Parts: sequence; structure tokens; C-alpha cells
Amino acid sequence: MKILIALHNLSFFGGVQTWSLTMCSALKNMGHEVSFFTCTAGISNGKVFDLILCNSNQALNDIKEFKGKKIFISHGILPPLEQPIKGADIYVAVSEEVAKNCETQGFPVHRIIRNPIDLDKFRFSGCNEKVKTIAFFDYSRRKFSFMDELEKHGFKMLKVGNPPIPEPEKIIESADLVMAKGRSAYEAMAMGKNVIVSGDNNGCSGIDFMDGFVDNKTFFEFRLNNFSGRHNQIPISSIDVLLKEIGKYDQKQGTSNRGLIYKHNNSKDIAKQFLELAN
Repeated sequence: MKILIALHNLSFFGGVQTWSLTMCSALKNMGHEVSFFTCTAGISNGKVFDLILCNSNQALNDIKEFKGKKIFISHGILPPLEQPIKGADIYVAVSEEVAKNCETQGFPVHRIIRNPIDLDKFRFSGCNEKVKTIAFFDYSRRKFSFMDELEKHGFKMLKVGNPPIPEPEKIIESADLVMAKGRSAYEAMAMGKNVIVSGDNNGCSGIDFMDGFVDNKTFFEFRLNNFSGRHNQIPISSIDVLLKEIGKYDQKQGTSNRGLIYKHNNSKDIAKQFLELAN
């Protein structure tokens, strides 16, 4: 099958870009021919495809003359480029929150298809019996700063700023617990780490929110909002709020987390779900 993945650009290691590269790898491994279209670089190998996976409304507009079944994937409720517009045959959302947002704008969602995680890249590495090292993703964009306080409590802190890094698995591997949102949280779970879903301020001034510690129950609750921190919206007002969630650490949960991602976010299975929509 000849497949096109369309997005705004591939010059940034954000969630949409990583989604696109992950899907490309999974589809190619299944024997399909995959090309990219970006609004900044275009494409040079034709305009006829069996399936088009589009992750940007600007890209969808740019390829309106292309032939092939067009699936628009909406990844978030806030980024302007990720909002649905007319021109697709099918609309897909990555979470229930995003699906509701699409439907509010007049675009019924055909199916919710979760974020794909490459389980060969994000291999299981497990975690220690007690939490020693914490990786904090995207910390530089947070309103609060408790890194020094956490270090005083005996934790080694690995700080990952913004923009995202190309090989997050190297940082995740060194940690027992990962504080992150979105794709980084899914990737940490895939590697068998404990995870606290910690979002940013979601547009609110002077405060940050989190969902909290991920376990076998809260995984399904938090993914309704794609691990954004918007499900529980717990204000991170003091270090005690974080220490309470860190206190839920359980080495066995790391193994359970790997199993949850394997069952629900395996990129090979996600690719098959999109291929089903091609028919």
C-alpha cells in the first residue's frame, strides 16, 4: 500500500513529529511504501496514494488536490494546527477529550486511536526497589521549581528541558520514576518506569497541574485526557504535593506499566488500526 503521512514540519522532536516517525517505521516494517509531506518541504514523488494520514490542518489544506483516503488525526485541544477542518474522509482523535473537542467543532470522530509507542526503541529496563533517580521532563516550562528541594530529600534529579530531545530513551533508562506529560509519560511506562503525569499550566497563569501517579486504574482515567495533567488538575502548590505522589512508588508497577503500553499503545497494533480504515 502507498501511504502518505502529512504534517506541518519534521524539524522538531515534538509529539506530532514523533507520532509520524513512529507510524512510518511501523508501516514500513509491515511492507508498505511510506512518504512524508510537510508544509515546509512539500513532496516530490506524486500525489496519488492509497491512504493519507494527516496531522495538521494546514497540511490537509495544502494536499486537498491529492488523491487517496484522507484521515485527519487530531492530537490536542489547544494547538491551532491540530484542530479539524473540512477536507478529510475520516476524523480520528488520540483521546476522548480530543474527540469531544472535535465533535464540538462539528467534526464527528470515527474512532479513537491511541498514541503509538515503538516498543523496540523503548525497551523494558525496569526500576529499583526504591526510587533513587527521578527524570523530570519539560521542567523548564513549569511555573514551579522544586528541584533543589527534591534533591535535599535524597533524590537524584535528571532535568530535561525544552525543546524535546531526539533520544529520550537514554534519559528514561537512567531513571526509576519519570515526571512527564503526554508522549514522554507513555514512553517511560513502556520502559518499565513508575510515572507521575505532571502537566504544565494549561494556559492558567502562575500555577501548574498534574494528574498524579499512574497505576493500573489511573492509567485508563488519565488517558482520557492523553496524560495532559488536565484530568485531575491537581494544583502543584508545594513540594508536599509531589512527595505524596512519589510516596506511591512501587517497583512492581513498572512491570505493569510496560504491560499496559504493550497492550494498548503498541505501534504495530496502532498501525493495523489505521490500515483497517483504508478499506
